[in-house]
Order: sequence, then structure tokens, then C-alpha cells
Amino acid sequence: MCLMVANTASMIAEFNLPNLTLLKSLGYQVQVACNFEQGNTCSAQKIERLKRQLNEMDIPFHQIDFPRSVNPLALIRAGGQLRKLLQAYAFDVIHTHTPLTSALVRMEADGHSKIIYTAHGLHFFKGAPLHYWLVYYPIERWLAKKTDVLITINQEDFHRAKAHLKAKRVVYIPGIGVDVDAFSAHTIDKTAKRKELGLEEDDTVILSVGELSKRKNHQVMIRALGQLNRPNLHYLIAGQGQEEQRLLRLACTLGVHLHLLGYREDVKDLYAIADVFCLPSKREGLGIAGIEAMAMGLPLLTSHVGGIQDYAIHGVTGYVCEKNCPRVYAQGIEALLLNEKPVCDSQDNKRIASQFDMKYAKTCMEIIYKTLYPKCGERNCDDPPHTNA
Repeated sequence: MCLMVANTASMIAEFNLPNLTLLKSLGYQVQVACNFEQGNTCSAQKIERLKRQLNEMDIPFHQIDFPRSVNPLALIRAGGQLRKLLQAYAFDVIHTHTPLTSALVRMEADGHSKIIYTAHGLHFFKGAPLHYWLVYYPIERWLAKKTDVLITINQEDFHRAKAHLKAKRVVYIPGIGVDVDAFSAHTIDKTAKRKELGLEEDDTVILSVGELSKRKNHQVMIRALGQLNRPNLHYLIAGQGQEEQRLLRLACTLGVHLHLLGYREDVKDLYAIADVFCLPSKREGLGIAGIEAMAMGLPLLTSHVGGIQDYAIHGVTGYVCEKNCPRVYAQGIEALLLNEKPVCDSQDNKRIASQFDMKYAKTCMEIIYKTLYPKCGERNCDDPPHTNA
């Protein structure tokens, strides 16, 4: 029996349905524990749809009040709820996601379950604030001893975890992967879609996809656009979050055409009508939206942090910027939109995106699940690529 744990239901809905399907196909009995009520980055309708999907898949699910940030009282409450769940069922394998939730899971686990921990971006990274290193690094180093498989989703985390965190195995898998063929082949009536969004055919569209949070750093892009005198430039963000009003006020002050589209399920259409994709994050485990955009042939305007470094190459995939410098982002916009010679080739971006295809991620996860619980398959498998085993 396997328990899939994540801090939010949106993490299950957007990143773990393929893993749940795989586990069921391997013969696992599966349950899910996450926060369905707070902190989700997708719509309430999608959460309800997730619950229906889990019911249809015969996967019981449990509400655990996991917080998304450090809150001692909330962590104590979530820990108590999780403890009761772990005492009620004998889970052979627990697959847990994100650092804070996974720290709680590993502290509450009784040692009888095999633990898979997918980090989705370690908090101690090059350029991280000092207090991140002082707090999160010792905790992860201690809890690594309780971890059977530590899955990292970018190369920086993989090499640091392999060198300094003593998990039984450290594995690199590039996230859940992207269905590259589906994105690459997607076509729409661009004129009609732009009209639907209130855009003119000759408008220049810069797109970001991600929650409206300080970590995603959309404000740096708004400030960059405020430095340019191009009235036909429009910045679209697909996502929801606490920074919505702050971003709207900033755009109004700077005279920037900002379109906050909320949570969207038509992101392929949005990629198709965009001229540039922007990913200005201060911290990013991988940034799957950037890979999706490349699969659509879009040039990238990105920061140079975390997993973004694994695919964003300055002068090849687009323009790479200092994460907190609007002036450099403004230069990047001009380079991508005004140069007579293109900064990047769409076919190169599609080729790089293909290295992150979901088929590879699925193969790696199948090997891990079979290796940890051989009863689910007919044989043990060799270790997946990029492990320390």
C-alpha cells in the first residue's frame, strides 16, 4: 500500500496524477493525503474534479491541514492529523512532496514505511538567503537518514544532495516531464484567441504562467516593461495568488498593460498566441511552464536560478537575466523583440524541451516503485539513471 502526500491538492492535481495512475497499474493500493481546503494554486472546480477522479480510481483521500509556510501551530495540528493516519494504516511506501510537508512526514513516519521524497526544489541553493541555509540545511541533512529515495528535479539540487545529504539513494528526475509532442503539435486560430482576450493582432504579447507570489517575482517584469516606451506591449499572467492587487497597482502606476487571467486550463492556447515567455522566479525547482513554452517554440526570458539553469541558455533559448534587475529584463525584451537577427531558434527550443519528455520521468518512477516494493512487479529493476547507488 502506498500513501501519496503533498502540501496541497493542486500539487496532486497538477503534478501527481501520472504517478497515481502508474502506482495503480503496478498493483499498489493507493491513498492520498493533502490540503484540499487552503493554499491551492488551481481553481476550486479543479479540486472538486480531482476528488471525483480519485473516487473513480478507487483512491481514498484525506484532508491534512498542511501549511505552505512555517507556522508552528499549523505544523503541530497537521502533524497530529498525519500521525493518526499513519497509525491507522500500514503503508509499505510513502511518497511525499515538497520540503516542509516532507519534513513533517519523515518525522512522523514510524520507520516501517519506505520513504520516497521528491524535493521540488531544496531551500538551500546558490544565492539563497543565509537563514535558509541555517534552518533548512541542518533539517534536511538530519532527515535524509530517514529517506530511502530522495528525488531531485534539477542538477544543482542533485549534486548538492548527493554530496551532502546521506539519503540511501539520491536520484535526478526532471520533474514529471512534459508531453512534448502534444505541446509541439498544438495549433489554434491565433487571431480569434487574441480577440477573446481583448488583444489586437499586432500587439506584442509576453506571457507568464504561475501563481501570483513573491517567489515568482512578476513585479520585476512589470518594472522592466515600465521602462520601455512600447504601447502595444501586453503582459499576460495565468495564475492566482496573494500578490494580485499589488501587481495591479504597480502596473497602473507604471502604465503597463497587465492582464491577470486567473487560473487557466487553456495554457496551450496562451502559449500559441504569445511572442515571448517570461519566467523571472527568485527560486524555482524546475519551472515546468518554461519547458512547455519551449516545446511550443517560444523564446524564453528568464532568471538564472534553480532548475531554470538546466534548460535556459543565454543566446540559445532566449535571454537570461539577473533575477532582481528590471533594467536587464528590459534589455532582454528589446533583444528578443527588436533584433533583426533572432536571439534563438524555435526548433532549438523544441529540441531542448524534448530532453524533458514525460516518458523518461515515467520510466524512472516505475523503476523506483518496483524496486522499493517488488511485490508490485514481476522483478526488481536496475537503479534509474543519475543515482548515487
